Amino acid sequence: MSAKKLVASLERIDPRIETPLQQIMGSFHIRYSYYRAAETRLAGDSGQDYFVWKQQKNSFIFALCDGVSMSFFGEIAAQLLGDFLIDCLSIEELNGYEDHLLLQKKLQQLLHDYTFHASEQVSKYQLPKGIPNVLNEVLEEKRVLGSETTFVCGRIDLPDSSHPNGKIMLAWLGDSRLQIWDSEKELNVLGETFISSERWSTKRGCIGHEPHVLIRPLITPSNQINRIVAYSDGLTILDDLPHILDNELLQVQIIKAAMNPTSDDISLFEVGWNNRKQAQVVESRIIASEVLEFSSRTRKRRPSKSVIKRLLTFFKWSK
Repeated sequence: MSAKKLVASLERIDPRIETPLQQIMGSFHIRYSYYRAAETRLAGDSGQDYFVWKQQKNSFIFALCDGVSMSFFGEIAAQLLGDFLIDCLSIEELNGYEDHLLLQKKLQQLLHDYTFHASEQVSKYQLPKGIPNVLNEVLEEKRVLGSETTFVCGRIDLPDSSHPNGKIMLAWLGDSRLQIWDSEKELNVLGETFISSERWSTKRGCIGHEPHVLIRPLITPSNQINRIVAYSDGLTILDDLPHILDNELLQVQIIKAAMNPTSDDISLFEVGWNNRKQAQVVESRIIASEVLEFSSRTRKRRPSKSVIKRLLTFFKWSK
């Protein structure tokens, strides 16, 4: 496993090759891995899973899509939708939503509108040369029905002056997995909402349900979210784990699943962060601002007892 420095740009997995567990450290620390299905590796084809991520300042955005194999080249839908979801979650207007029903409605509309562009891309896709006529006819029939994929995606905003407790926004549709963790355990707040019959289609948009969504602060009185784990259904071996695996054990589980002769594509993406450290930075800036404001207003060297008390409390807490 290798470690890399986080680069503030769009990063994509290459579905044509296997990627052993990688780790990137920074204000957001991530781990990811990708293995094609056993049959796909033998054939030398590209996998149908796809994931992409981007960091911008104190925000982190990701999308993981699992193309539906029975549709028309599911990797087409997976790659188109993955990049589109990154664009959607980068829009500050969308990030301004605080009501999950309004976000659900807006995202549903965006995903429907995108089918026009996606369908055009499907219609332009050239079939491999030299395939038998019977297979060509079957594929053309599938083309009419469109390419399909499941997805999970999200945006994490660390605590700042706009969101003192941070903010997380998640959306998903289908049976790709999504887990929310605090420092000790998985938080069971997403319910039984990962359904195999639900997916997104380049032809029909969302199938089976509107996109499921979650909006909430990173820090609440009861817990602090500091990790998100997303993976495709080829890695169900990770379901219901009591704790996060270290790098060595995680790689063992990934290889174990990938070496199964009937394995599906395997995608894993995990992102973590330090709420406490970021909250300390925000608090110190707020206190410093108050001290400066007090000094400029009173022209006195000594701040008030209330400001001194907040300073003492902060430094005691931050040790």
